[in-house]
Amino acid sequence: MDYQAQDYQPYLQVDSDYYELDTTEKSDQEFTCSPPADWQNFYQGDWHCCLSPRPLAQQGWKIHLSVALRQEQGMLDLVSHYCFAHLSSFKVTRSRRAWLLKNAKYADRAASGKFITIYPEDEGEFVQTVIDLAALLKDFAPGPYILSDRRWQASPVYYRYGAFKEIVKEISGQKCYCLQAPDGSWQEDQRCPYYYQPDFVQEPAELVRDNFQVKGAEISKLTAYQIKEALHFSNGGGVYLAQKNGKNYVIKEGRPAAGLDGHGQDAFSRIQKEAGWLKKLANVPEVVDGKEDFQAWIHAYLVEDYVSGQTLGDYVAENYPFYPEKRAAYVAKSLQIAEKLCQAVAHVHAQGVAIGDLQADNVMITEDGEVKLIDFEAAAELAQPYDPGIMTAGFSDLALENYEQTDLYALYQSIRSIFLPISNRARASWPMQDLNLRQYFSKEVGDYLENLRQKLLPKCPLLGKENDYGQKEVWPGLNELRGNISRGIKADWQSPNLIKGDLPLLEDLDQRLTVDNGALGYGLLLARWGELAEKKKFLAWLKKQGAEKITAAGLFTGKAGLGGIVYELGDKAWGRQLIWSAQGNSADLSLRSGLAGIALAKIALAKEEGLAKIAELIKIGREIAAGYQKMQTAGLLTGQLGAILALWKLGKFLEEDSFKKEAKNGLDAWLEKDLVQVDQHVFLAEDGRRMPYLANGTAGLALVLAAIAQDEPKEDRYQKIIIQAAETLDSFCSYMGGLFTGYAGLMLLDLALGRKKVLGEKIRLLNNYLLPKEEGTLVAASCGYRCSMDLAAGASGVLLLLEGIARNDASLWLPLVQTKNWRLF
Repeated sequence: MDYQAQDYQPYLQVDSDYYELDTTEKSDQEFTCSPPADWQNFYQGDWHCCLSPRPLAQQGWKIHLSVALRQEQGMLDLVSHYCFAHLSSFKVTRSRRAWLLKNAKYADRAASGKFITIYPEDEGEFVQTVIDLAALLKDFAPGPYILSDRRWQASPVYYRYGAFKEIVKEISGQKCYCLQAPDGSWQEDQRCPYYYQPDFVQEPAELVRDNFQVKGAEISKLTAYQIKEALHFSNGGGVYLAQKNGKNYVIKEGRPAAGLDGHGQDAFSRIQKEAGWLKKLANVPEVVDGKEDFQAWIHAYLVEDYVSGQTLGDYVAENYPFYPEKRAAYVAKSLQIAEKLCQAVAHVHAQGVAIGDLQADNVMITEDGEVKLIDFEAAAELAQPYDPGIMTAGFSDLALENYEQTDLYALYQSIRSIFLPISNRARASWPMQDLNLRQYFSKEVGDYLENLRQKLLPKCPLLGKENDYGQKEVWPGLNELRGNISRGIKADWQSPNLIKGDLPLLEDLDQRLTVDNGALGYGLLLARWGELAEKKKFLAWLKKQGAEKITAAGLFTGKAGLGGIVYELGDKAWGRQLIWSAQGNSADLSLRSGLAGIALAKIALAKEEGLAKIAELIKIGREIAAGYQKMQTAGLLTGQLGAILALWKLGKFLEEDSFKKEAKNGLDAWLEKDLVQVDQHVFLAEDGRRMPYLANGTAGLALVLAAIAQDEPKEDRYQKIIIQAAETLDSFCSYMGGLFTGYAGLMLLDLALGRKKVLGEKIRLLNNYLLPKEEGTLVAASCGYRCSMDLAAGASGVLLLLEGIARNDASLWLPLVQTKNWRLF
């Protein structure tokens, strides 16, 4: 799962360096109902499921009920009694926290508003239940509108046709949830933020006949504008480019009871408040002009002048000099923008108003280089105590006292991010970052940032609270850094998680015993560097956690990786048994969790012990050769490149030329068709973005090429691309710092190629992502809001990289049996 910035919000506690839930929060109350004794009653994620003794159909018309805040338990009491009496299975959102998150501003729009889901037995029961519940719930306030469904009249009752049971099939090469048509064929169960009805069903005639229709008069103010395109969507509503009388405008939409902020305020209310603030700031030239606000049907709308230009975030993304060329021009223009942004904030503050959520995407840079502030939905009075309903992590801090301080803190962080656009904005990292900025850009940039901080400091004391352990004028060397990061990793042997990790570990119990996100990454670190007592302690912990019952097979997700780790920890018999028993299938050929990773684990063990199951390895090679070109992504860990690497290594190990030839042919075809070249730099493309990283980008590709070149020194066909890749990865920074999708992973190619001088420079730059603390140096995790000890994004991965540099081994991060007879890279 790809996590977005808003997904981290519930895990940001003031007094913690790591992602953690506040379990004392009052909003985490559970909603309760008591099913009859013969009903199934269990929890599944955020749902409390109550299944009647009656068999549940595979699919059909399902009913969703929406509810307003603080009316949840009352609705559940009425509806659960109705369902128990009619033997209608249902599920309910289990807690207040889950309900708030489901309806937050950046929650899934297709799932928003669904408080209770009911599964009628047939169409007749469906129609009757819709009518009955509309009458039963007529006195309830409206909840969030459920975008994926049809609403029944003006009630909180919604419905759509969909799956009752999760049936996953492959359609057009993609796995998806499915419905079965009357002819037995499968169609995707489309879960969209709009109403979708399969072509093989008809909505019941009595519901179509009697349902509510929006009248034209209710939306006349909105239809006066011609909507040209949607600029942005959130669960709170859309932002649209519109025209009226030939002039462009932006229209912001606010949905009632949806897009909830931390105070439970909905998007409808925030739009109304924003309109009021824009009227107060009408004479401030740097603030976008508000034209009118109105209600159309049940939504609130705010019309603003269209600002032609780009956001500050887009300006940085398009112009930032990741390489030394063009630095001077960027600095000159960016310093001008910074000064104009300071002036804009000062002008707003002169009116007694704080912006409240100032950050790069809420600042426009016009085509003539002027600054416009465009988002005031979180605005407040300057002296109002800071208690945010909406905040952008990294640009705000819950330790700030009032909204004036919040703007000044965000102003400094926004300008800082112009020159260092990375996820880690922790104050403890500023001293090391400033040293790097002065060396890369100029003394002018360093002086500007320090003078700005000193200027803002009297009104915003938090800008002065830097960490004493970061107050150094020199960068730590390799050995010092290794020791500092090692001291910062504190295992909790009483916890089932063992380490402090990233969101995958917190939200998915299955990640606890994985190498990339879970405790096995720390185990790999111990296998490479730990003391004997620690290794034994970890092995005992694994057995206490039931690791012997693991069923997943993958290198980073199951037996293949676990086997390599426990073998290196000293339990060779268990490790051997795990690796040889790891069995994948052609449905997953990836390095992370599928046959490619399993193949490498078996080769490494066979090389160490001199014994191999040749027939099994040949079978794996044939399966990879037959299917890798159908893989949907290209990256090393989950895509074609990982499969190609495994196929090549199988060919080399088995002396099977057909595997090696297929690997080269597949690689050549991919390079010709899909490699992205920009100004002599090379990238992989993913969702339209150029990716340099280990998991899914240039670094992963280059390691595959380097592995082939290592095995065949006379083969020079890939040398040009390897050199281009190395130059591509010689970037001043990347957004994150971790191993899989961050700066640490960019350094592995330098290690594989023996570029010692470059590695020395990059170790210095790696400090941009580190937080020096008294107890040890911490590593900023994904999105940089807190730290992590895991392999993929955190301290274990960075430490394994540094240990690899110390040993001159670019493959220590892989959970493979180490052998003198074989090296992957």
